[in-house]
This record gives sequence, structure tokens and C-alpha cells, in this order.
Amino acid sequence: MASTYDYISETSSQYFGTDLPVNALNRAYVIQRTVNIATAMTDLSVSTTFASGDYLYLIDIPVNTWVLAVFLRVTTASTDDNSPTLDVGDVTSVDADEYIADLAADSTGITSSFLTTDASVDTAGGKIYTAADKLAVTFQDADINNGIFTLTAVMLDVS
Repeated sequence: MASTYDYISETSSQYFGTDLPVNALNRAYVIQRTVNIATAMTDLSVSTTFASGDYLYLIDIPVNTWVLAVFLRVTTASTDDNSPTLDVGDVTSVDADEYIADLAADSTGITSSFLTTDASVDTAGGKIYTAADKLAVTFQDADINNGIFTLTAVMLDVS
């Protein structure tokens, strides 16, 4: 059974901003979160690995926000032998890879929602949230216990 871990509420020097930037109202802004998987496991008291199917909540999406684009970059490849992948979606959607699907965690690389996904700019113009939500990374295809990745969201306050 998959577990859900809320890493937004954890005190971590790797999270740059738990609230909207002061100048974000009615403007576009960028929220970025870098996650060292081993550090996250310690912060969240995960004993050995994040299991395939586990969710890691990373970025709050405030009410009345338009998510224009999402980027995911693996900066330090996982050394796990089972080829884990990373997906990005929101919490209320049943589509865990709504923004990004199957980025290999065992090699460095970057991908974005500008590619054809359910909420890509080309397909849907991003996604407007009328209720608060969260962006989550889902670990897929294999357990994972190391590596570093950065999740970036370009958002626009439309209140």
C-alpha cells in the first residue's frame, strides 16, 4: 500500500518559501523545491526507502492559482538498481502524472509540462485551481532511497 508524505510542513533548509512571495499577488511567480531523497527520508522518519507508489507533497497551490508550467530536474542520479521513475501531479487529481510522467531517477535529466501531458500548455494551457491543492512527486516503478531532484512550478495568482 502506497504511503503519502507531506514534506511541505517539514522544517527544511531545502524548501524556499512556505508562503506566497510578497509580490506574487496578481502576478506570475516561481516556486522551487530541491529534495535530497536521503534527507527527506530522515526528515519524515522513513525507515529504508520510499516505496513505489508513495507520494511526496512538495509545493502548495493556493486557491485561485493558474499553474502554467512544471519542471522536474534530476541533479544527482539515484544509485538504486531498479530504475525508479518520478511522476508529478496534484493531490486532488486521480492522475499522478498529470504534469510529468516517468522521468528516470537513475540518470540526470530534466523534463517539463510543456511536453504533451494532461495539463501541458499545448494541451490545456496549464491548469487553474479554484480550490487549494498541492503538487506531489510520486515514486514509480521501484523503491528509492537516494538521489536529488528539483521541482519547479510557474504559477499565476488569478484572484
